[in-house]
Amino acid sequence: SVGDFIGFDSRGFYADEDGEVEKRLYLDEGQKKRALITIPQNFRRVPGVIVSEGFFDMARILLWLIRENMIERYAAIALCGAACSDEQLHFLARFDKVVLAGDRDAAGARLEEKVRSKLGYSVPVSYLEYDGEDPGASSLDSFAIRLRRDNY
Repeated sequence: SVGDFIGFDSRGFYADEDGEVEKRLYLDEGQKKRALITIPQNFRRVPGVIVSEGFFDMARILLWLIRENMIERYAAIALCGAACSDEQLHFLARFDKVVLAGDRDAAGARLEEKVRSKLGYSVPVSYLEYDGEDPGASSLDSFAIRLRRDNY
């Protein structure tokens, strides 16, 4: 069994009558975004995790992990946004290594700051370097795990 369906996140954008655009996240009754993480099946068998904001970022990171034969060492997950709740932090604390791959914007910087401040002493936190604004739009050849992020 793959798991239970708990929600649907569309990449569609919807405009109201004033032309304001809104993204929608649909969750089943009783589910909360703060507890939601998109996780591939291998997460229980690996010591490390690479944390991204969105599905496309996660998919690109998975391609890189497969290409570099690192799929047995890291899982790639998506937080479904740049916010990271206490429930999500508790999940990340299960891993021996956490690699952050937030977008290069203010929200990504806040995500990295929060994760590092909450997990930095109990779990080693590294960063995924890439050449674009986010991992989903970056060249796989530019990906590298670093101890600290030098360029924002």
